[in-house]
Amino acid sequence: MLLCIYLSSDMAFATFKFASVRYVKRMQLLALEICIFVVHIEAQWSMEWVQV
Repeated sequence: MLLCIYLSSDMAFATFKFASVRYVKRMQLLALEICIFVVHIEAQWSMEWVQV
């Protein structure tokens, strides 16, 4: 399991070196959007709990 993680991180690092800056920024924006989406859903759930 650790070996798989090590190999994939090594591959990711190699890809990262060759990846364009635009691609990296796009992935960061995608991750940020997913985080905001998850936080938004959790906030809605907590509001529903309060209403009940």
